[in-house]
Amino acid sequence: MLALSLLGLSFLQPTKLTVVQEFIIGIPRGGIRETIETTSVDSCIRVAGSNELLSVTRTRRVTTYNNGSVLELIFSDPPLPAQCN
Repeated sequence: MLALSLLGLSFLQPTKLTVVQEFIIGIPRGGIRETIETTSVDSCIRVAGSNELLSVTRTRRVTTYNNGSVLELIFSDPPLPAQCN
């Protein structure tokens, strides 16, 4: 049942699943030292056949563990209407 819950969570809210995974991975590594998350507009794309622009945001999450190892995850969100001037 837990596996099905985590599978559903991974499709619906991948960032929340990441927090759980980071914690579990951190147990044998002495815990989490630091987590830095940045979100930025990666690109603007034009919709074919129109002048509408869509922005693609990207979230980069870097977790450093107490033993010095680093986990980096990058999420891209679906394109959203935006003014990319």
